[in-house]
Amino acid sequence: NSVREFIGRVMSAVHGKDWWDNKAPAYVRGKVKERQDNEEQNPWHGKRGAHAIYYTDLAHLKRILNANWQDFSDYLPSQTWLTQKLDETEHSRNIIAHNNPLLEKDMRRIELFLSDWQDQMKKISPALPS
Repeated sequence: NSVREFIGRVMSAVHGKDWWDNKAPAYVRGKVKERQDNEEQNPWHGKRGAHAIYYTDLAHLKRILNANWQDFSDYLPSQTWLTQKLDETEHSRNIIAHNNPLLEKDMRRIELFLSDWQDQMKKISPALPS
């Protein structure tokens, strides 16, 4: 969710509160719409989040970052820095999501990625739009 919040903050600051409709890739918007429509079929169940970005998965976040790299280039070391971490994290996420245990080395990798992300967010927090 921290990556979602980062993307949302930057995109809202650069493109306004309606950035999703104009700047999220069409494929991502379509997948999110499918998830939202499916959720509507189960009105008794809680919702994922107020903004469409909370219906994305890690691959969708990469697509948003790559499609709008110019908006993020001042905040991240390189275009591949975060997308590679998201790729690796997605593998572990899929294992966990299907109720399987992670290997110890995979847990250490995720912990390191999280630490790297948190360090980057601390570094850029004064420059991030509010």
